[in-house]
Amino acid sequence: MKKTIAMLLAAVMLCGCLAGCGGTKDDTVMTVNGTEISYDEYMTWLGSAVSDIKSIYSTYSGTDVDWDGNFLFDESITNAEWCIKHANENLTKLHSVESKAKELGVTVTDEQKEDLEDEIEELRSTYATGDDTEASFKDFLAGYNYTQDSYRTQRNLNYLYYNVFAELYGEQGEKLDEAKVLDYAEKNDYVTSAHILIKTTRDVTDEDGKTTTEELSEAEKAEKLAQAQELADELKAIDDNEKRWERFKELMDEYSEDPGKESFPNGYCFTTNTMVEIYDTTSRSLAEYEVSDPVESTHGYHVIMRLPMTSSDLVSYTNGYQQSIVPLSYVAAPSYYDTDVSGWAKEATVKYTSLYEKVDFSQYITDDGFNFVSYADYCHRDNSD
Repeated sequence: MKKTIAMLLAAVMLCGCLAGCGGTKDDTVMTVNGTEISYDEYMTWLGSAVSDIKSIYSTYSGTDVDWDGNFLFDESITNAEWCIKHANENLTKLHSVESKAKELGVTVTDEQKEDLEDEIEELRSTYATGDDTEASFKDFLAGYNYTQDSYRTQRNLNYLYYNVFAELYGEQGEKLDEAKVLDYAEKNDYVTSAHILIKTTRDVTDEDGKTTTEELSEAEKAEKLAQAQELADELKAIDDNEKRWERFKELMDEYSEDPGKESFPNGYCFTTNTMVEIYDTTSRSLAEYEVSDPVESTHGYHVIMRLPMTSSDLVSYTNGYQQSIVPLSYVAAPSYYDTDVSGWAKEATVKYTSLYEKVDFSQYITDDGFNFVSYADYCHRDNSD
């Protein structure tokens, strides 16, 4: 449960008004196209930026972040300044999408609103513990750089981000023009092919029920190769491309031992470094509808046919912890959407308030990471001073 909740909270960052100190709405730090962004919402994204830059340094330099030092990829800015800039840019993008949603008449659906309230109640029931449940729930959310209001705001914006995408491109990217999908595929080295796999291994189960894989004998492998070559020769003898493909599918259904053929009945659409090397290079060497001689990998002998690419070709897609099978259009559309969002953000009118100028947000970026302080706590501390 705890891992599930953590993933849920993290997912909010992948894509309610607060009361001010004196009872007025003076917690606004910036506006994007007139939409007010609160101190707490800003702090959420600043915390995300701190997490991002720590991940960057861990990946590319293997060192801790010197917040006063220059950013790894831009010596004109310090690491702390990069975090503030990154938070500003992300907030501008997200609220530019909100502006586009208003223009398109796109809103958060009633079902999404209900789902959000269910999420909050699930979090509350799981993590609001002890005698003071409100305080414990507040502490739990603060651990992820949220207040309850800022969590609700971010989830609603996340829904809008998705809903605008679906309005423009379709839930699976099906509204994206075929030519644009194929242009994306070409630029990202995608290719589509199908194969008939004749395995050269067998599964062996021992007395304890443990299953291992063992190689066939050389004589058995020779028989498998002969079978694969016979299939390839039959297919190569067919002159008509469509008839050759129809026969290929029949032979694939009958002979292929690929466990993925049920999920990918019309072949694999893939980019570089995602398939066995010999399968990748052979697929790319073929003309459309051309059939290869058998090629050997650790899985066995492959008879491969290169296929023309379409936007509906199926791709194995990984998003975070989840792997799914989606059409190529689903993979291509976010690239165009990102370009859209960047354009909207570039055209946005962004203004910063006196509160933004007053608060030194870099003070919350420490050697230990990010020190989340809600607006209510900031006001309490400020009044105490």
